Amino acid sequence: GLGFGYITPIGDFNIYPGIDLGYALNSDLKMYATINRSLRLPTFTDLFYNGPGNIGNPDLKPEEAWSYEAGLKFKNKNVQSGVSCFYREASNVIEWVRPINAAVSDKWETQNLTSVATQGISLNNNFTINQFTIEKISVRYSLLEQDASADQNEFETKYSLNYLKHNLIIHLNQTFFDHLSVAWVAKFQDRAGSYLKYDFAINEYAGEQEFDPYWLFDAKISYKFKILSVFAEATNIFNSKYTDIGNIKMPGRWFKAGFDVQIGY
Repeated sequence: GLGFGYITPIGDFNIYPGIDLGYALNSDLKMYATINRSLRLPTFTDLFYNGPGNIGNPDLKPEEAWSYEAGLKFKNKNVQSGVSCFYREASNVIEWVRPINAAVSDKWETQNLTSVATQGISLNNNFTINQFTIEKISVRYSLLEQDASADQNEFETKYSLNYLKHNLIIHLNQTFFDHLSVAWVAKFQDRAGSYLKYDFAINEYAGEQEFDPYWLFDAKISYKFKILSVFAEATNIFNSKYTDIGNIKMPGRWFKAGFDVQIGY
């Protein structure tokens, strides 16, 4: 497939093309490749927001990127599997920055970074088992590497290099007696980069802190009647303590229950 779009700021004309190619090696196996160019306009916050810790920049340029991806897909009655590698070169990346060794009280300001290169691989596997109560198993994994080449000796960035480097998700679905279903989910996540840790006990910043890797485990059990389904769900079963972005602590263990009613016409 081939497609393109364009955007016309005053006095300017740009084309944003996309190309998709696919080839079936046999009835089960397919290879593909894609190339596209994309655009991201600055938000109102990026342009004009002025707050206690941030300063907008009305002179920001749009962020542009070229993306490339190639991979293989396999599909038959019991297996759906895919592997891909990708690369993204972004220019004029919009990011909150401030000078290296800036004071804690100094504000972050939006600027256009020179470029951010992202590369990685992605694996996606789904297996239909239907044996020993196990209905399906799915395993997804992605690995990312990023490099920002914009004035790294002068500025520190707030978000650009705080990316999810390792992301593993495992799903297991079980069925008992045709009506009782149990779904298990295990996640492993490891975020690259660091953040300025805030100690809430003394209300002061406590220096740079790297993100810690963590495991999360969820489960859901449901029972289906004719038109009624009841369920109970537990998230973060082992009450893992983790931080996703900056000093924002994520929820611990929690439960919920409910029911669904399906009415056909």
